[in-house]
Amino acid sequence: MAYTVNQQLIDRVGTEVAARLTTDSGGVPDDDKVTAARAGAEGEVNAYLAPRWQTPVDLSVNAETSQAITRMVLDLGEYALKSLRQPVDEGSVRLRTDAIKFLKDLRDGTAALPGLVALASPTSQGTGAEVSGSTRIFSRGSMDGF
Repeated sequence: MAYTVNQQLIDRVGTEVAARLTTDSGGVPDDDKVTAARAGAEGEVNAYLAPRWQTPVDLSVNAETSQAITRMVLDLGEYALKSLRQPVDEGSVRLRTDAIKFLKDLRDGTAALPGLVALASPTSQGTGAEVSGSTRIFSRGSMDGF
């Protein structure tokens, strides 16, 4: 499940800028490079959310959560696109830094988004692992003097 589509990322930076960033000719944005930037951003968001919540997040559950996740994906995707041609402007760097900070806060539990489905806690019960086998042939005691 994708959080965004390529056109949202292209609209975010502008068609002309997206084309300049993804192609040498600057005509039309390279869809493969835009897809890579968007998918990478979505993967990064999921990587931060996955330790605590089921991913990908269902964006239809809560409008605020949908807007926040979409914004973070676009912030990270914009940075990824702009990093194809150095240097990346300060505004894009700041947006990425802020998105990563918020994602870390979500992961660490110091921030929250409504509507996220928490991972079920482990329910395994019983005894721990048990090891069995034949007696050791070579042990420290039997190898004395060698």
